[in-house]
Amino acid sequence: MAEAAAAATPTDAERRILAGDLAGAVRLLPDPSAPDAGDPGWVRLRLFLALVGGPAADPAQRAADARDAVPVEGRPPPDLPALLSGAGDAAAFAQMVDVERRLTLASAARAEALYEKGEMQAARDLLEQTLASLTPIALVFRLFGRVNARLNRPSDAVFGFERAVDLDPGDRGTRIDLATALPSVCDSERAARILAEATVGPDERTAFACLLSAMARSESDPARLAAETLRYREAAAARVAPPAARGPVPEVPRIGFLWSQDQRAAEYWMIDLLRRRTPGRWHAGLYGVGLTRRFEGSDLAGLVDRVVVCARDVPARIARRMREDEIDLLVSFAGHDQPDVLAVLDHRPARVHVEWLESGSPSGHPAVSHLLADRGHCPPELGRLMGLRIASFPATVLSGGPAMAAADALDRTRAAGEEFVYGWCGPADRIGERAIATWARILKEHTAGRMLLLHDDWRVGTARERVANRFMELGVEGRRVDFDSPEQPADQIAQWQRVDLALDSFPAGDIATTLDALAMGVPIVTLAGSRPAGRHAAVALAALGLGELVATDEDQYVAKALQAAARPAAIAELRRRIPELMRASPLAGGPLLARSFEAAIDLLLGIRRGE
Repeated sequence: MAEAAAAATPTDAERRILAGDLAGAVRLLPDPSAPDAGDPGWVRLRLFLALVGGPAADPAQRAADARDAVPVEGRPPPDLPALLSGAGDAAAFAQMVDVERRLTLASAARAEALYEKGEMQAARDLLEQTLASLTPIALVFRLFGRVNARLNRPSDAVFGFERAVDLDPGDRGTRIDLATALPSVCDSERAARILAEATVGPDERTAFACLLSAMARSESDPARLAAETLRYREAAAARVAPPAARGPVPEVPRIGFLWSQDQRAAEYWMIDLLRRRTPGRWHAGLYGVGLTRRFEGSDLAGLVDRVVVCARDVPARIARRMREDEIDLLVSFAGHDQPDVLAVLDHRPARVHVEWLESGSPSGHPAVSHLLADRGHCPPELGRLMGLRIASFPATVLSGGPAMAAADALDRTRAAGEEFVYGWCGPADRIGERAIATWARILKEHTAGRMLLLHDDWRVGTARERVANRFMELGVEGRRVDFDSPEQPADQIAQWQRVDLALDSFPAGDIATTLDALAMGVPIVTLAGSRPAGRHAAVALAALGLGELVATDEDQYVAKALQAAARPAAIAELRRRIPELMRASPLAGGPLLARSFEAAIDLLLGIRRGE
C-alpha cells in the first residue's frame, strides 16, 4: 500500500472516492507508520474511509486520526456531501451526516486546544474551514466567536455568537457571550436586553459589569440601573479588602490616577489639572492601562511625576504597585466597561478612593468614598436612589483646555459646502434607537440637509450597518447619511470644520466629543438625559449660558435643531462666540480647576494647612 501511494496525494484519493472506487482510494493510503502518513490530508481521508466502512483500522489508530483530522491550510477538507452523493438512500445520507459531524467535532477539539495555548490565528484559520461543515455545530460557532473576540475582530465575534445562539437558543452561556461582545460593535441596547433576559447576577462579574455599562448607555430604566448598581455594591463588599493600617498623611500626599488611554476626556482633565498644579504640593503618579506609543509623545506624559504601565488582566499586581508607591488618594477613571481595571479597587490600594464620572454611571464600588462629578450630571432622583456622595467643584469633570489649544491652531471657519450639515463625532455605542429616529425626523423635515457621522467606530462594519439600515428603514435615503473615520486621533477636532450644527447622541453622550465641538465653536442641540451619561452636553451648555440649546424631549429637540438650521447667520455668530464663552468659563480648566482640586485633596485626606 505504501509503495502504491508513493507518488499519490490526498486529492488523488478523493478523486477515486468520487468515482466510487473506495478500494482504489484505500490502495493509495500510505502505511500509518510511514513518514508522510501524518499529513493532515491523509489523516482526514483515512478517518473518513474508516468511518464509511473502508479499510480496517485499530481503535487506537482511529482515535489518533480523530484527534488530528483537521483541515490543512491551503487545501480544503474533503467534500463529504460529494463523496457520498452516489448512494442516495436515507441510510447513506444519515451516515454522511454522522461522519461530517465527527470530523467537525475533531476539528473543534483541535481548535479548542490551539485556543487554550494562545494560538488564536491558527485556531481562527482552522475554524473558518470547519464552519463550512454540512452539520453546523453550536460549539464550533461559539469557539469562533471567542477566538475572534481575543483577536479583536468584533464583527466576526458577534457573527460566531449569533450563529451559535441560532443553533442552540437555550444555551444561556452563549447568549451571555453574545451580549458581552455586542458593545464592541456599538450595540449597547441589544446587549442590555439580552443580559436582562438572562438575569445575570453580580457573581458573574464580567457579564454583570457589561450589563451595568450597557444600561448606562441604553434606554433602560434609570431606576433599574440604580438598583442593579446597588446590587453590585452589596456583592462587591464581601470581597473588598479591609482598609490597611497606615501612618499619618504626609505633608506632600501622593495622588494616583488609574487611567486607560482610550478615555480622551479624562486625558483632557488631567492635562488641565497638572499644568496648573502648585509645585511641590502633591506628587502625581499615572497608572496607565493599555498605553501605546502615542502616549509617549502626548502632553500628559511629561506632566506626571511617575508613569507605571499596567496590563489589563492583573488588578492585584496593579494594586500592589500602588501600595508600594504609598498612594494616598486614588482617582479611578475605570467604570464598569473596564471590569478588570475596576477590580483594582477590591484591594484598597490607597487611603481614599474617588471615582471620576466619564463612563456615564457610577460603578458603585464600595471602596469609593466620593464621586468627582459636576452636580448637573446627577439628576436628583438618581442621586437619591444611589446614595451618591459627590465632590463637586468648578470644572470637576468637563475641562477642555487641551481641546481649545488644538482648536486655536486650526481654522474654525466652516468648510465650504452647498448642503447644511448636521453632525456628530461621538462613539457609535452612544447612539440609541430613539436618537436615530429623532435624527431621521429632522432630515425628513429639512430635505436640504444631511447627516455626517465621524468616529473610529465606523470602521466596524457591524456598527455602521446597524445605524445605516435603521435610517433607511425610517425613510432616509442612504446618500443623505455619511460615515467617516478620522485617520489620526488629532483629526477628531478638525473634523468639526465640516459640520454646521452638532446633534448630540442619546441616551448617552460623550464628554470629549462635546468639548471638541464647542472648542471649534460648533453649537450643539442636546437632550437632557435621565442619567449622567446623557447630560454631558447639557452641563457644558449651561456653563456657557446656552441653555436654549437643551431640549427636554424629542419633539423639542427636533424643533430646536430645525430652528437653528433655518438661521445660518445666527449659527455663524454662535460659532464666533462659543470659543470666547469657553475661555471665560470653568470649561477652560486652568488655575481654578487646580486650586479647587487641591482643596478637595486636603478635605478628603483630612490635611490641615495654615494657608
